[in-house]
Amino acid sequence: MQSDFSSNSERECDFHQVKFVRSRYVAMVAMLSMAVCGVVFATTNKDHKMVPSDAATRSIKEIVSLDKVQTDHNSGPCVAAYGPLLEVEHVIDARAMRLKENMPKWELDTGIALRDKQYKPELLEKIEKVLDNATWSDYIGAEAVITTGDMQAITRCMLGDPKVDLFAKHAPRQLSDKNALRQLHGADNQAGDPWPNGQVKYYYHSSCRDACKQAFHAAISEIQQQVPCVRFSYSNSGNYILVRTDKGGCWSPLGIVGSGAQELNLGNGCWTTGIAVHEALHALGMHHEQTRSDRDKYVTIQWQNIKPETVFNFQKDPDTHTGSSYDFLSIMHYGATDFSTNGQQTIAPKIAEAARYMGQRMHASQYDVEQLCKFYGCTSTCKPKVDNKDVIEKLVGGGGGGGGRQRRAPDTKKGCTCHPDWKREGFDKCTNPRNKGCCNPDQDEKGAWCFTTTQCSGLTYDYCMPPKTAPKTHEGCRCMKGWTYNGKKSSASTGHCFNPNNHAGGTWCFIVKNSCGRGSYETWDYCEPK
Repeated sequence: MQSDFSSNSERECDFHQVKFVRSRYVAMVAMLSMAVCGVVFATTNKDHKMVPSDAATRSIKEIVSLDKVQTDHNSGPCVAAYGPLLEVEHVIDARAMRLKENMPKWELDTGIALRDKQYKPELLEKIEKVLDNATWSDYIGAEAVITTGDMQAITRCMLGDPKVDLFAKHAPRQLSDKNALRQLHGADNQAGDPWPNGQVKYYYHSSCRDACKQAFHAAISEIQQQVPCVRFSYSNSGNYILVRTDKGGCWSPLGIVGSGAQELNLGNGCWTTGIAVHEALHALGMHHEQTRSDRDKYVTIQWQNIKPETVFNFQKDPDTHTGSSYDFLSIMHYGATDFSTNGQQTIAPKIAEAARYMGQRMHASQYDVEQLCKFYGCTSTCKPKVDNKDVIEKLVGGGGGGGGRQRRAPDTKKGCTCHPDWKREGFDKCTNPRNKGCCNPDQDEKGAWCFTTTQCSGLTYDYCMPPKTAPKTHEGCRCMKGWTYNGKKSSASTGHCFNPNNHAGGTWCFIVKNSCGRGSYETWDYCEPK
């Protein structure tokens, strides 16, 4: 028997029909149950060799990828958008808890429209506005970040168009005169040429209408407020940024090009402040965070999962800024599965928890702002409006080399430690920061288990001690006692909060009616381990 946690070469499996339900509401349960009906998943007793199944063994990611061929708002694109739309709902809920009676009615109405699945282009505009209004504390409260991939899925759903693609098609222009830039700004430079004296001109193309203009204007205002040495002016003379929407996707060249108009595209779905900030920072000279020369200390690039035509997006650039700790919260970082050919991670962080933050398109991080201030020469007057340095440092294990320390997973019944980010062949990865590497991808009747970080009594896996879970949910609701789902019954050992359908979001429970401020149609909620 091999000790490597990912090895499946000496294991067999039995096969069971497993019904996966990814739902927050009863109506969605019915819809998604129909979507996955009849799919057979390979399971394993973890002691024998994997045997191929005659039935299709497709992952949930493969099931929801039907958006490539379907356009119905109640299936294709909107099935794939379920997770991102749920995150938007959580952001709205977090804002309502923070703002209380000051919560704008239109935002509450947006949440209701999402729950009622009133999917249409007008709702996309409201979602973008909600995300623009959300603060960093709202996202932390919602335990959610919104990525470009999320916005792509949401846009496809709202427009009923599975062909919407928000990702850049072209590599950013590389530095043309690196030696000159080093002489001006020292060795700690970005990867694009800066705009002289921080003076940046921009102009709107005729295709850039109100929503596009609002997003870009909000983005450059946010940048100017925090970086005093960068100033934007509206002009189409000399060298300037031409903001347009008609070429599809969200993209910009890197730094000043110096040939008159240089295009920055904010296609349909790119009209949020966060995405516009990302592209504006590219235009100011900032490269993607994962192109840093020291990135291998913090992440592993999974080349085998990357679409071949997009490999250039993952190449290291020796001139990308490395003057601060690696920043998983950077608005310039890719998401964990961006440009994936199979739904698996293309960027695997050394500390698994960081994956949930990677690719955020909300606000520039504290280090993003400080980096830009340093690049343009106003470090002493820099004014980051987001204070998340401590979170950044925690995600890299306190900074420094070696990729930081791993978060300790729960101990198993034999005293071993779970590997925090393992996956089982034939199943979606069910590990996440909430379950700390202990889950049940094959519906093992003995309960949750994990591959361990070291051999334990001659085994490479072990069953986990039941985690202590909160008696209340994320939103303060009380869990029902003795509820049953998928033939499995809750127990006091888990606080009546567990994961009978292996939902990727983690442990959950049916809630006691009227035990919190949620609507009567909302029957369940997530729980958080203590």
